[in-house]
Amino acid sequence: KLDGVRILAQKRGDVVRLWYRSGRECTGSYPEVARAVRALPADAALLDGEIVAFDEQGKPSFERVARRIHRTRADFRHAVTDVPVVYMAFDLIGVGDVSLIGTPLRERKRLLSELIAGKGVVRVLDHLEGSGEPLLEFCRQNELEGVVAKRADGPYRPGPKRSGDWIKTKCEKQALFAVVGYGEGEKGRRIGALDLAT
Repeated sequence: KLDGVRILAQKRGDVVRLWYRSGRECTGSYPEVARAVRALPADAALLDGEIVAFDEQGKPSFERVARRIHRTRADFRHAVTDVPVVYMAFDLIGVGDVSLIGTPLRERKRLLSELIAGKGVVRVLDHLEGSGEPLLEFCRQNELEGVVAKRADGPYRPGPKRSGDWIKTKCEKQALFAVVGYGEGEKGRRIGALDLAT
């Protein structure tokens, strides 16, 4: 599970469109991703994935990608260099004029790997088969968000509604904090906000 922004990417000829999970189009926010999807070797494709910005340690950083989400139109020309992003595709919903919704995940992932080669702006999010415990432990040790486990023979299920075909396991983050101060309260409250330190 990457700490990014879920995006559907559609290519039809030379036209590429990107959408957030809410259905709001965001093609203009990620021009480098749109260009890379346009360059894929298929006349048409529909991908599901996440746009991710990596920090200095190479870890996904939601704080960084959030700076791209909230850019104004005037800021877009600097966005590509200020906050570079990668589109990590994890599913192929359709290719050409063929819908893959009913195709098992294992086969969709194989086709996705054939469509996307290399480590450019658009990449395939790889997977492991079998037990996910070693990967979950790796995520815990490296302070990553967690893992998503999916049924290898499951179909693609569109929409926000969850099914039993996949589960998400997040790595819980914990830290110790000390209260080092407080702010004055408003409207008769004695304490407003707490100042914390770690």
